[in-house]
Order: sequence, then C-alpha cells, then structure tokens
Amino acid sequence: SRTLKLRLNTSIDDLDHGIKKLVKRTQYLQLDELKGAKIALKELTDEERLSHLRNLHIQNGLDIESITNDRNEFPELQSLTLQGLPQLVSFCSQDKIDATSLPQRELPLFGEKEIILWEDIEEETQVAMTLSLFPQLKSLVLKDLQHLRGFCFISQNKVIEFPFMKSMTICNCSNLEGFICRYTREGNQRISSQGDLFDNKVGFPQTHTINETNS
Repeated sequence: SRTLKLRLNTSIDDLDHGIKKLVKRTQYLQLDELKGAKIALKELTDEERLSHLRNLHIQNGLDIESITNDRNEFPELQSLTLQGLPQLVSFCSQDKIDATSLPQRELPLFGEKEIILWEDIEEETQVAMTLSLFPQLKSLVLKDLQHLRGFCFISQNKVIEFPFMKSMTICNCSNLEGFICRYTREGNQRISSQGDLFDNKVGFPQTHTINETNS
C-alpha cells in the first residue's frame, strides 16, 4: 500500500516539491505537528484533489482551522482520524461562514465553530430519502476537538447514512451538541435544533462499536 507518515516540526513553507508529490500519490496519509497551515490539505497539495485517499490521520496541528478547501467527497476514504486540533473550525474552509449577510472576512469567529461537511446539500439530493456521507468510511476518530459542535450540519430531515462504518470514537469533544446537527433558516438566521447525540435520522447499518467520552 502507498503509505506516507509525516511529522512536520517545521513551517509548511519549508516543504519541498518532492514531499508534496509524495502526498499526491499516497493512499494512507498521516500528518503530525503540521505547522503554518490553516487549511491542511490545500497547503500540502497545491489545491489538487486527493480523491484516492483511503486513510487520513491528522493530529497535533495547532494552526489548522480546516482540513480541505472545497467540498471533496473523498469517495475512497475508509478511515478518518482528527485529533488535537484546537483551532479547527470546519472540515471545509468554504463552510466557515454562519448564515448571515456579512462576508467571511468580517466574521472573525465565524459565528460558530463546527465541522460542516455540506452546508446546502438539499439542492443536489432532493430526490433521495437517504444521504450517504463518506460512502466507504469504516472508522472515525474525533479526539481533543474542543470547538467541535457537530460533525455535519444540514437543513433537511433525511436519514444520514454511513453504510460501512464499523467503529467510531469520540473523545474530549466537550462542546459537541450532536453528531448530525439539523437547523432551520429564518431569513438570514440559522437556528440549530438540539437533541440527542445520535437521533433516529442517523444510520450506521454495520457499526459494531461506538465510544463517546469526555475527560
């Protein structure tokens, strides 16, 4: 398998072209102590897609605010671990804006700090009763993400399914309101509905283990 593990105790600007070329080819990518990068994968790949990734592990990135710069679906991703990212605002940098009329540059805190995969997916999937996020994902670890409020925020009442998920660990995510958080819009305002961590609109047909702890 094509595996690349990088412990980057230098600035992202110091990475040479050879390292970035390896990142583009790997299927198993582990990044540790990535410095100087606010958008982790964009800075490493010069904005090329990483749709071939099967395993992604990012940890101890003190500057990282988001993981990618666009709404890549990562169709082959089987394992995702995000750990020790205290500044993480969103999975996708385009989704950091709250539902207001202000431009992003005027929202220093972006209203909310959360991981958002698809902000307005209803326009693309109105005919589907079930939405599948990360269709190949088998393992998910969310650890030490103090600002995380939800893994995915959507504005529709459909079942969100992770068809091949077998294990999930959520640890020390003290602000987590729900795994899938739903909201309604009133004008320019977005109103989140709070409920259980997992409601009956989240499907894990093959999941064997779910661990959730807060220290």
